[in-house]
Amino acid sequence: MADSNRKNLFVLILAAGKGIRMKSQKPKVLHEVCGKPMIYHAIKVVKALNPDEIFVVVGHGGEEVASEVGKLGVKTIMQEERLGTGHAVKISIPNFRSFDNLLLLYGDMPLIKSGNLEQLLQDFWATGSTASVLSTIVRPPSDFGKVIRNPDNEFSEIVEDLDATPEQRQIGEVNTGIYCFRVPDLLGVLEEIDNKNIKGEYYITDCVNMLSRKGKKVSVMVAPDSTDFIGINSRVQLVQADAVMRREICTRLMDSGVTIINPAMTYIDDGIEIGQDTIIFPGVYITGKTRVGRSCIIGPDTFISDSIVGDEVKISYSVVKGAEVMGDCDIGPYSHLRPGSVVMRGGKVGSFCEIKKSVIREGAKVPHLSYVGDADIGPGANIGAGTITCNYDGFNKHKTFVGEGSFIGSDTMLIAPVKIGKNAITGAGSAISKDVPDGALAIERSEQKNILGWDKIREKKAEKRLKKG
Repeated sequence: MADSNRKNLFVLILAAGKGIRMKSQKPKVLHEVCGKPMIYHAIKVVKALNPDEIFVVVGHGGEEVASEVGKLGVKTIMQEERLGTGHAVKISIPNFRSFDNLLLLYGDMPLIKSGNLEQLLQDFWATGSTASVLSTIVRPPSDFGKVIRNPDNEFSEIVEDLDATPEQRQIGEVNTGIYCFRVPDLLGVLEEIDNKNIKGEYYITDCVNMLSRKGKKVSVMVAPDSTDFIGINSRVQLVQADAVMRREICTRLMDSGVTIINPAMTYIDDGIEIGQDTIIFPGVYITGKTRVGRSCIIGPDTFISDSIVGDEVKISYSVVKGAEVMGDCDIGPYSHLRPGSVVMRGGKVGSFCEIKKSVIREGAKVPHLSYVGDADIGPGANIGAGTITCNYDGFNKHKTFVGEGSFIGSDTMLIAPVKIGKNAITGAGSAISKDVPDGALAIERSEQKNILGWDKIREKKAEKRLKKG
């Protein structure tokens, strides 16, 4: 953040709550919104501000949360006793005492925008305030703390909903729980707050109110969109926040040149990259660390996770996990690409095929009803319907190699380890357990026998059974 008024900025994210209403063993802030933990979204937003330091206060499931935020290069403070937001800030004093400015927010508000925080900081510095409160307007009134203003429309106090009068509960301007403080002024009042309230907790809002009563400048910035401040305390709210963020993701992608036929039925995680002129049909899930190229057609009803999809690829009614699909490939319908699979340029994996830890090379085709596991299928090879690579002997997995230009007949069993040479052919219905030389035809099946008059023999057998019966 470039600002001439900016002095060292410490960001404190409160994430110690248990989230009782989530009904979960998992810490609340580790529940995911669009594929990422809630706390990830909070950290991502504040990192955009380029602060000097970020700390997260953890409590319930503290080790799990600390491990997750540690991956993002953020440190934690353990709140052993959850005695309120004021208490969480108190125990953090040794970490922020030497800083000039403190930005305080919650870790369970994944829809916060960095623009809101940037504007709050600018307002804080421009007005020379000792504290700034980020508020928003909610109709009908919610259970957030109420922002009370004096007759001059300036800040008077924040009243928690549980402690509010019936008249105050009708106020639409609410406290989002996001604040800026000048650290020296905050330190001056932190030790004075008490827990004489209905919940028996120490409220950080009491610090704001106390600064106001002491005649210190407290400013309020009203954010225009209350949706940005949805706090997650239940699975219902989790789904609501997820839906909002997914709409935002789809909007950004459409603005960048991606066609999404029905955003309400499209599920794309945060951080997914999709190229221009790609079309996404309904029922598509794109998750994890996935990249999709340009001019692709994805869906309908397709799941892609942690995969790389090249340009001009078609994938329909299929599952792709941990795989790479290079340019100009055709996948599906009803294909399953498992982790470690690679389909190279021009390759095809068709109806009801499963590919596991295999390479389908340039122009090779597995058109339908096949299982290919631990295999290397050469360029231009064709795998006939019903082909199976028998890769497991009960103890170990073995490799199958199919050479360039080979043709594997329908219903062939390739019993690994085995190599099929270039331009080789296997007869339909064969069980191939020995290597096949280049250009050879391999047939393994018993000689066909035709028993003449079998229909008459069957009739005589049937008559005998009837007589016995």
